[in-house]
Amino acid sequence: MAQLRPAGYAWAGLTIYVLVMDSMLVIQEHRGKCDYYTMSSAFRYALQHPVRRWPVIFMWLLLTFHLFDFFFPPFVRRFEPVGAAGRFLGRHIEALTPVTGADLVKLPSA
Repeated sequence: MAQLRPAGYAWAGLTIYVLVMDSMLVIQEHRGKCDYYTMSSAFRYALQHPVRRWPVIFMWLLLTFHLFDFFFPPFVRRFEPVGAAGRFLGRHIEALTPVTGADLVKLPSA
């Protein structure tokens, strides 16, 4: 079996979190307008509100674009918000890192 990478642990943790929280809400019988008040019903409830609807739709679109960006061609993928922010921060952190003498000397390959 292949070893999980950090992203795999993040997905496993997110799945466990959603299952535990939704189960707890159902067990404790927190009822809302959509029967049990789970994370899914909170999303549906927010879409019914005239003002909250648009931020929820916008964030849902960003999340969908982030999770399924592999469907898009490469020239569109570079505008994916999370990846673009990561590249932006990476470039700036690298630019701010001080250069030392050890960075300038290339060590022979072993």
